[in-house]
Amino acid sequence: MFVGGLMKFAALLALFISPVALAAETEVKEFDAKTIRSFEIENLNGNIKIDGGHEDKIVITAEKTDFTKSCRLEFKQKGADLEVEVTRKGVFKKSDCTTNFTVLLPKVMELDMKLGSGNITITGTKGGIDFKIGNGQVTIDADVHELDGSAGNAEVNVKSLTGKSDLKMGSGTVKAAYSALPATGEFEIKSGSGNVELTLPADAKIQTSFISVGGKMTNEVGDTANAGFKVKLKSGSANLHIKKAL
Repeated sequence: MFVGGLMKFAALLALFISPVALAAETEVKEFDAKTIRSFEIENLNGNIKIDGGHEDKIVITAEKTDFTKSCRLEFKQKGADLEVEVTRKGVFKKSDCTTNFTVLLPKVMELDMKLGSGNITITGTKGGIDFKIGNGQVTIDADVHELDGSAGNAEVNVKSLTGKSDLKMGSGTVKAAYSALPATGEFEIKSGSGNVELTLPADAKIQTSFISVGGKMTNEVGDTANAGFKVKLKSGSANLHIKKAL
C-alpha cells in the first residue's frame, strides 16, 4: 500500500512540475543590419552572447528560462540605434525574469550592455564597448577602440584593446591586453579589491600612476618619461601587474 501510494504521489507531482518545465520560451527577432550602427541591451538576469561578422541581418534569439507575466521583453529601433530591454513590472514581484540572449550582428558596431547577474561574451566586433554588470563574467575577444565598464563583483577578460579604457570595479579580477597601443590615451581602473593584469606590446611607452593602500605593482615594460599613454590604478587593495607581450 505504501509503495502504491508513493507512486501515485510521484505521478501527481510530475503533473504539477511538467508545466513549469515547459514554461521556457524562445523568441527570435530579425532586423536589417544595413540600417543599424549601435546596439544596446539591458537584461536583469541571464547571459548575453554577442557574435560579430554577420553583415546582412541582425538576429536576436531570446531564451526565456524564468519569465512570468511580470516580465517584459521589448525590441525598439530608433533610427540607427537598436535597443533590447528586459524589465520587471511591479515593485513587489519576485520573478527573476531570467533570459539568455544570443545576438548575431555586423562586425562594426557600437555596443552598450547592462546586466544584473550573469555572463557577457563578445567576439568578432569592432568599435566601442560600454558595459555594466552586477555579478558575473565579462569576456571580450574583439577589436575594442574604446572600453568603458563598471562591475560590482566580476571577472573581466578583454583582448585586442586599441584605445582608451576606463573601468570601475567593486571587486573581482581584470585581465586586459592591447594588440596596439595608441600614442596617447589612458588605461584607467578604480577598484576596491582584486588583481589587475595588463599586457602591452613589447615596445610600449607608458607612464604609470599607482595608488593602492594594500596592493603591489610590478611593471615589466617600465616607465618612459613624457610618454603619451598613461596607465592609472587607484584602489583599496588591488594588485597591478603590467606584462610585456611575448
